[in-house]
Amino acid sequence: MSNGQNQTELGELSRHYDSMLWTVTSLWAAAVGGLLLYSGEHFDAWVALFGLGLTVSAMYFAYSFRLLRRRVHNAMAPELRQLFLHGPGLRQWDVFTLVFLGLVILWGRLLIQNSRRWWPVWLLAAVLAAAVVGAMWGRERWAPKADA
Repeated sequence: MSNGQNQTELGELSRHYDSMLWTVTSLWAAAVGGLLLYSGEHFDAWVALFGLGLTVSAMYFAYSFRLLRRRVHNAMAPELRQLFLHGPGLRQWDVFTLVFLGLVILWGRLLIQNSRRWWPVWLLAAVLAAAVVGAMWGRERWAPKADA
């Protein structure tokens, strides 16, 4: 396989992972949002905790696709890599994180409002979930770059 062909395949693989990231993350976000709306009308603490866990799981899937894409970018020639990297400003990873962090906050709020007796437990669960989402965001956002 020639180097040019290899670089073309790496470009296609990068686009594939980016498409998978958007598709899977959008489906998860819609499903979690739908469950959140349902839980607002028909509250059950176990369903809400499940939704909180699904939110963190969805963020993990987005994080894993980002890691795979980064590995592909690290194998690219520097000129090709620059075509796939973003410019300055708000990045899609920041937007994904804000969406999932917002869902974590809404799950925490739902739990606290509907089961006040257990508010310290719900607050702790929401803070831990937000910390996990934040850790995944930070780990990917500030990971060493191949061209750094």
